[in-house]
Amino acid sequence: MSTHYTLIGIAVGLALAFAAIFGGIYGFLMALIFSFVGGVLGAHFDHRIDLRALVGALGRGGRG
Repeated sequence: MSTHYTLIGIAVGLALAFAAIFGGIYGFLMALIFSFVGGVLGAHFDHRIDLRALVGALGRGGRG
């Protein structure tokens, strides 16, 4: 049985943003931001993306 960190990350992001939902449009935007961050972190732990390589490339100005 495989754990899907991406889905868990999105769920955690939504759970963290739940309190912000009551803030109207800003709450909705916060939910989207938290969901995106949770999804990206989950994808990293699922080995779908490599954040270390991405951050390293950004630190070098995008040059390999």
